[in-house]
Amino acid sequence: MTSLIRQWRQRLATLGVRDRQVLALLAVFLTVAMVYFGLWQPVARNYSNGKALLSENRALAAWLRDNEAPLRRAGQRAAKVATDGGTDQSLVAMVSASAGGNQIAIARLEPNDSGVRVWIDATDFSRLIHWLNTLSTEHGVAVHEAVIERLAADRGISARLQLNLPGK
Repeated sequence: MTSLIRQWRQRLATLGVRDRQVLALLAVFLTVAMVYFGLWQPVARNYSNGKALLSENRALAAWLRDNEAPLRRAGQRAAKVATDGGTDQSLVAMVSASAGGNQIAIARLEPNDSGVRVWIDATDFSRLIHWLNTLSTEHGVAVHEAVIERLAADRGISARLQLNLPGK
């Protein structure tokens, strides 16, 4: 190792003054480039990414604080439905009773493995949306699939829905 260093020193000594100055300038430039690209730039990039992530997480935390009560109620409703052992038959009864209370005429109701399939003919769109919102907020029923079609001559809409309880 020492002989290698000695050889490089001898080669440098044989170079002219101008060549040594250029070589020294090149060494300084390479040192600065290595420090910038090897240390400073990755640190700066990680810092800006961390700042952005912190900002996103603070916004999420603020949203969670603002919506804590509704989220807790929704979780409690879902837990209640899950512990009550919400069977398909109780979902059928719940959907039927809720539809009657919201003036929704169900044309066909079919229980299946994951919930219940519902066919509705000629109803008002806003009434349907209100009914689905009531099912969701009061009973924790989720709309898994929905096909809604507009009927001709202001007869409203028809809908085919797949309604599920949480966890199904």
